[in-house]
Amino acid sequence: LLRVPWLLHVPGHAAARVDEPVSLIDLYPTLLAAANLASPSPVVGVNRLSKSFVPTPLFAEHKDAGAYQQSWRDGSWKLVRKFVPPPSAPAAPAAFELPSVGSRFEATIDAAAAGSRVATLLTRRGDAASDPFELKGLVERRQSGAIRIAGVEVDVARDTELYGEVPQRDGKPAGWDDGVAPEGTLVKVVVTPGVNGLIAQRIKLYGSEEKVACEFRGPVTAAEGTRERGRVCIGPVWIEWNDATHWSSEIGSRTPTLSREDIETIAQLGAEEAARLGFGVQTTLFDLAADPRELSPVADPQRTSLLGTALDAFASQLARRRIWSASDRAVLSADTIQSLRGLGYVR
Repeated sequence: LLRVPWLLHVPGHAAARVDEPVSLIDLYPTLLAAANLASPSPVVGVNRLSKSFVPTPLFAEHKDAGAYQQSWRDGSWKLVRKFVPPPSAPAAPAAFELPSVGSRFEATIDAAAAGSRVATLLTRRGDAASDPFELKGLVERRQSGAIRIAGVEVDVARDTELYGEVPQRDGKPAGWDDGVAPEGTLVKVVVTPGVNGLIAQRIKLYGSEEKVACEFRGPVTAAEGTRERGRVCIGPVWIEWNDATHWSSEIGSRTPTLSREDIETIAQLGAEEAARLGFGVQTTLFDLAADPRELSPVADPQRTSLLGTALDAFASQLARRRIWSASDRAVLSADTIQSLRGLGYVR
């Protein structure tokens, strides 16, 4: 999310590489300078085309359902703060919200109606964002190099990993070419996108006593509709829901959630006051000069306090300028998602 290259072509300017880290707020003054337009005064951000700019601290933030994270980088020092809601906070948002792009969901579908792909249960997952797409269900069709599950075709290679209830052939685990996973077998397939479709990385085979279920698990790439009816694209597969679909935000147990109002309160009041209100606050300090991968936190209370004070002041100013409204979100269409996937922005 943070180590993103910025490429800017300005006619008349010689090519150059700037190693100083930059921020999105630098875009405005830099583009004005590139267009030979004067910047209003005062302006937030730095003109990165200027040879005389002074490196400035960088702020970043990220929110998911159960936590809000800030970071403040000043030179080689980086302070990271994570806020979690009080235990008494609501366990679910008051109003229905579409699954957000980038979050991970699992859709459970009645195996008898897997072809319709209408979810009986939609569950938000706590898996890592980098985890691959998975699907589980009965093998509807098996060919030498492919299987079909709930209407989804998946290519299988000879060296695809098989695990679980793998039958034995001549004292060794059978391979795909031995006819493993005939039609009617319950399997779970971990897939990766390929040039011409989905490719199986690993296939888990289940015994006959396993409860038959059809599940899709992966990142949300698009969602549209209302609480009563809509659809969500999990990985490459569209799943529908209706008023009979049960929604669950449970990840092991129900977790209190953070609202936008909570974030505004945290930003306005700062970490110390947020802790007094019951928010959990975890603060970590890194020295990027010695530890660029942020693997080993540094214990330096004085520097932590100085950076924390600066971060509180910046976040408070940001909270006063920030505008949130019902129209500040957009749901990308399926065509847009496909175009972005072709460019490599989404999987």
